[in-house]
Amino acid sequence: MPAFDPRRLLGRRFRFDCAHPAVGLQEVPLHIPSGPLGEQVVETWLLRIDLSELDRAALADLLSEPERQHLSACTHPAVADRYLFSRATLRSLLGACLERDPAGLNIDVAAGGKPFLDEACGGARLQFNLSHSGSWLLVALAGGRAVGADIEDDRPRPRMMQIAERFYHQAERRMLLSVSEPERQALFLRCWTLKEAHAKALGVGLRMDLSETDYSDLLNPSAPTRWRGRKGEWWVLPLPALQGAIATVFAESL
Repeated sequence: MPAFDPRRLLGRRFRFDCAHPAVGLQEVPLHIPSGPLGEQVVETWLLRIDLSELDRAALADLLSEPERQHLSACTHPAVADRYLFSRATLRSLLGACLERDPAGLNIDVAAGGKPFLDEACGGARLQFNLSHSGSWLLVALAGGRAVGADIEDDRPRPRMMQIAERFYHQAERRMLLSVSEPERQALFLRCWTLKEAHAKALGVGLRMDLSETDYSDLLNPSAPTRWRGRKGEWWVLPLPALQGAIATVFAESL
């Protein structure tokens, strides 16, 4: 059984060409990329974390030695499965784009917590970000531009308004209160993915003041949107919901 076989995965893959934004998000087949990602292209993979059809030992062979050690230290089976699936998927995609051995890629972590490829592995021409929530994994790849990704499982958030009071801009809170209860959680989660994806694209994680920036104009997008925000302009890609998960990707507009 292959280690990473997209035909055995449940999910969707989307491509966005920054040079032709009017085309919008294009859904493309799940398959391993063949060669370099274009410098104007952003690709996103939304995948169900499920190892039942995959070879765990072969997946582990795709990891670096420090990652295999981390995996061995995971004492909770669900945490171990999520880590194995996420890292093996990421390395498979990066290796295919760079035409290199996935296990040989040197993935480091910046001061703000953002993972990156070192220059020798092609970090300047391929950037990435990943997020997982519940049983879903989101991987975003971008040709030569900063990218941030966040996915949130649509499970009950009983404290969402308390969280909004602390982390949301007043304009965002007004929007939350203006909609009905059934709509509120989806709007809350969309707003959170905007905040976290932007923070991750900037490389600062959740250390930035999330209530400082107003994302209310982006809460009901139907297409990729060019948005001027902190540190320049960004493409905001609202990804279609997948069985109760909400996801957003930020990609630098060069």
